[in-house]
Amino acid sequence: MDPDNEGNTPPRISQQPGEGVVCPHCGSHDVIKNVDLSITAEVRSIGLNYKTNFLIRGTEPLLADLCRGCGTVVRLHVRRPDRNWTHG
Repeated sequence: MDPDNEGNTPPRISQQPGEGVVCPHCGSHDVIKNVDLSITAEVRSIGLNYKTNFLIRGTEPLLADLCRGCGTVVRLHVRRPDRNWTHG
């Protein structure tokens, strides 16, 4: 969550438009990769839960690849898929 961003600015983008990524909805190649998902005024983080070595739980943020042509979210993913994910 970014306390300075009150919904007035676009989300942070960590990479340039994806080369070779095609939107399955409109066919555009103008896909921005790794857009951070966030919700303002929320107590908890949005993401997938995982366990650490000391019974502490963490949350891995979700990232989206977004088509700027039509607004379709092409992919949801995490940076570190090697976590000890909780499920069930």
